[in-house]
Amino acid sequence: MGLKITSEIYTDGGTTSDAYVNIETVKVSKSGTINAFLNLYLNEEARLADPTKTVTSQQVYSRVGKTDDSAFTLTGNVYEVAYALTKEKLEAFGLTVIDSI
Repeated sequence: MGLKITSEIYTDGGTTSDAYVNIETVKVSKSGTINAFLNLYLNEEARLADPTKTVTSQQVYSRVGKTDDSAFTLTGNVYEVAYALTKEKLEAFGLTVIDSI
């Protein structure tokens, strides 16, 4: 499971409009904080070819998180919650993001 960024972004591996993001780790605290640590790839094929060959971009976070508030309740699969949060944060930054299952 991952997310595709179809907006053009600039990475240390080149420019892409087919970037692929997946979650490496999710941490949830007792206080209700959730943090997702992300991997970014030039595209999904690059991720499948070598999961260790990530790229970086100033346009894409390496971690997203949310603290406990009235709008956040952790229910369901933690990875589904983390992907939804990641998509929300990337879209708020102005990027076009689609789910890739």
